[in-house]
Amino acid sequence: MNRHILTLVLLLTTIVSACVKDEPFVSPPVIKQVFNTPQSPVAGEAVTITAIVLDREGRPGLRLYYKIDQGSFEAKDMNPVNDSTFTAVIPGLEDGKTVAYYVEARGKTGKKSLAPAGAPATTAAYSVGAPLVVMNEIYSRGTATSPDWIEIYNASDGPADISGFKIYDNGGQSGAKPKKTIPDGTIIPAKGYYVIETEGSGDPSDFGLSSAGETVWLENAKGNVIDEVAFPAMDASQSYGRLPDGSPNWQLLSTITRGQANSGNTPPPTIKIVMNEIYSRGTAAEPDWIEIYNDGNAAVDISGWLIYDNGGQGGTKPKKTIPAGTVIASKGFYVINTEGSGDPSDFGLSSNGETVWLEKPDGAIADQVAFPFMETTQSYGRKPDGSENWQLLNTITKGSTNNNAK
Repeated sequence: MNRHILTLVLLLTTIVSACVKDEPFVSPPVIKQVFNTPQSPVAGEAVTITAIVLDREGRPGLRLYYKIDQGSFEAKDMNPVNDSTFTAVIPGLEDGKTVAYYVEARGKTGKKSLAPAGAPATTAAYSVGAPLVVMNEIYSRGTATSPDWIEIYNASDGPADISGFKIYDNGGQSGAKPKKTIPDGTIIPAKGYYVIETEGSGDPSDFGLSSAGETVWLENAKGNVIDEVAFPAMDASQSYGRLPDGSPNWQLLSTITRGQANSGNTPPPTIKIVMNEIYSRGTAAEPDWIEIYNDGNAAVDISGWLIYDNGGQGGTKPKKTIPAGTVIASKGFYVINTEGSGDPSDFGLSSNGETVWLEKPDGAIADQVAFPFMETTQSYGRKPDGSENWQLLNTITKGSTNNNAK
């Protein structure tokens, strides 16, 4: 009798467990951009703070935190312009006042994000009546004899003293190394330029700019971040700059103009990001993988893009997120292992074939591929790269141009 009761209990437990649907993974909102307008206010001029945010769960709640000089932070709700753009206004102040601020985005499930990175210890800032000084052009493909550099531009109508300003990448931002300090007596004339080489001096503050792209910061002498730029991968013949000088519009430039006005003879970018090669016969030591290819003519930041199979598509497990700072150069490749990381989003590719999806952060499907059974010596890929022609490949070319030589 007891044995029958135990069997019944186990059966009911199994049925109840089978009826419980896995909770879908929920990521926090992604704050893509935060900026103030005007960039350099005059006395009494109100400033609008704008945040661009993406949230797959719907419109998030945003709050602005700001303080004047050494005061305490005040909180202010930001108003939605649409589902992804939010604004709040800071009243005008007298000359000489510095406003430090950051933004908090909170999703419907309570998960939150802060911007800029490191907030509230790190903030964005502006000074009333101060010259507008910004990073204007970046070159990351330097050599030992001609190092990487960042150009700083004074967009104001008078000279700007940038003595003691600091410039740095993730090492300086995290405190792992000193920030590079601009020498005393450095004055940029009105509408003028100052170029600082970020490596090659032998100083501990030297930092090479990643050829794959990264984030850099410019900080004023008071320790406030006055500019933050995430630059993409670039070819040796390109730089990344504002066009026109000092504007919010950044783009890859095919004419490098170190210390001079940026040139606009850059062709308009074409963007085409696709899955390009798939391997489903991995092992514990060499997991399954999917190769992503940039078939466009400009580098593309795919941070926050998602890749998944039926489990992610059905919501029974989280979709695998491509890490922040992932930039694919034009005609370049990025390979992501779909299993083996220990993360709940891991998914093994079926050796019998299945469908996989590549999704943009805004939820739009960038690519969808149904791949077939393949042997351990085969992959499934586009030939040529980026084309609509998929086929089984007898030469596995992980992270490089597809071919079918064997």
